[in-house]
Amino acid sequence: MGNVFATVFKNLFGKKEMRILMVGLDAAGKTTILYKLKLGEIVTTIPTIGFNVETVEYKNISFTVWDVGGQDKIRPLWRHYFQNTQGLIFVVDSNDRERIQEACEELNRMLNEDELRDAVVLVFANKQDLPNAMNAAEVTDKLQLHGLTNRSCHVMSNNVDQQGEVLIKDVFPRKVVELDNLFKTLTLERVNDIHCDLNVPVPDPVLVEDLPSKKRRLDQNHANLDNVQGSMVLCLPQGSIPTNKEISHLIQTLKPIIRQLVDHTNMLKMWISFLIPKIEDGNNFGVSIQEDTLAEARQVETESASYLEMISRYFVTRAKLVSKVAKYPHIDDYRQSVRELDEKEYISLRLMTCELRNHYASLHDVVMKNIEKIKKPRSANAENLY
Repeated sequence: MGNVFATVFKNLFGKKEMRILMVGLDAAGKTTILYKLKLGEIVTTIPTIGFNVETVEYKNISFTVWDVGGQDKIRPLWRHYFQNTQGLIFVVDSNDRERIQEACEELNRMLNEDELRDAVVLVFANKQDLPNAMNAAEVTDKLQLHGLTNRSCHVMSNNVDQQGEVLIKDVFPRKVVELDNLFKTLTLERVNDIHCDLNVPVPDPVLVEDLPSKKRRLDQNHANLDNVQGSMVLCLPQGSIPTNKEISHLIQTLKPIIRQLVDHTNMLKMWISFLIPKIEDGNNFGVSIQEDTLAEARQVETESASYLEMISRYFVTRAKLVSKVAKYPHIDDYRQSVRELDEKEYISLRLMTCELRNHYASLHDVVMKNIEKIKKPRSANAENLY
């Protein structure tokens, strides 16, 4: 466990001392985790009244962990520990389904604090070994972590090996079916129904007589606006130009799925990485399968993250075209270009849905076909060959 924590915070902060605050609801297992990090073994603990503080060192990484009690009467005191906190470990009891909403409210309340604005958040899904425990993906959904913006947040469970198999055998097939059903609703016939009115009227032509000379127009400035002939247009007469509601609704549906796929590939990469044995001569065919699968997961993660950039680029491009429509309302070609862009984006989102489905299906297929070699890359009798 110390290795995993140290790796996460090393990647986030670099090689230096850190101040980390560990909080969560009561009976989530915070103190047990703290002394497992400190002593390397499970110790008998009692409910924390107040706080425990320990300095944990792993290799060249040192971090001071403050374990604060989680009883409802103690929670208002959490804010006194926020100052100078660089990392926040929020421990969740994965088996406590009745209070997961309460945990979500407490986490969101802390994330809104100014003193934790720059803190990195690590959600530790504890007690994953219990039969009714929520997996890491379900904890992510229950805590609404996909909605976090401008903040680094990581979800980690205490049994990555089990989580990896759950993803492959349960979550991935379910996501394939879900995305396939969504893809079937995105028919090509809907392309003609996605257009929307730009709310930019075509003004009536204005005949202006006795135009001022060119020299006079150049001499006019903002300090003498009363002498400017004509009218200044500061806003559109019928209000703002709306976004395409059909496209926006589809984007809001796909964005959480994209972020979830990135999280799933991260978990899959971690699972495979922990299964790779130490480097030895010979008998590395199983290791090569692990590395090929790891490369496939990395590629899926990269492509999935690029979809978010494609979505933001669509809005920027549409805004530029709409501004042209507002500036030149008499030119129908600009209006048609907006319609063509919306149609193109619909087709792109349709293909994106298909690709997301295929990513889940391909990862599930390649892992299930080679799961024995991935879990056990070297045979047990290899050591007895010589």
